[in-house]
Amino acid sequence: VLTVIGAFFLYGSTSYLAYGNMKEQMVTQLLPKDDFLVKLLILFMVLVLMFTYPLTINPANNVFESYTLDKIFPPKKKHESDSEEDKTFWQRNGKNLTRKFSRFMICLSAAYLGISLASVLDKFIGLLGAVFCAPLAMILPTLCHLKLLANTRQEKVKDIVIICASLFVMVVCIVQTVSDEFM
Repeated sequence: VLTVIGAFFLYGSTSYLAYGNMKEQMVTQLLPKDDFLVKLLILFMVLVLMFTYPLTINPANNVFESYTLDKIFPPKKKHESDSEEDKTFWQRNGKNLTRKFSRFMICLSAAYLGISLASVLDKFIGLLGAVFCAPLAMILPTLCHLKLLANTRQEKVKDIVIICASLFVMVVCIVQTVSDEFM
């Protein structure tokens, strides 16, 4: 975890030294607008975002469906053997149609949020990163190590120090993102 923190610190420091305190949030905004290669680069970035969205949203869909659809449409027990002719259209296809509709609504909600938050999207994503990514990257692995693998007192103290440092980094990132919004 300390290696990851060091790598992030080194990357952030190098970027700050290279670009300074720039107003543009994306480096592609600094590139020439009329260059063909820049337009091609932006096109590829858009394609990557379009094709990786299903990969990133799939775990959230699976969790959502397991908590909702499995309650509405419980799995069939082995001794129940209704013939397909006896079932109504909704009994045969209800779970599949509801799954597709819920996925459509999640994509529609993401598109709506992207359009409505376009002017503050960088701050919104920064806040999401500060609130969710910092714990995911730094706190949870250390917490798992503390609970599952740390045997000696020295290992436990190291884990607690890393957790406290990670919480401090998370709070600083949240304060920085919120203060940038209001200042």
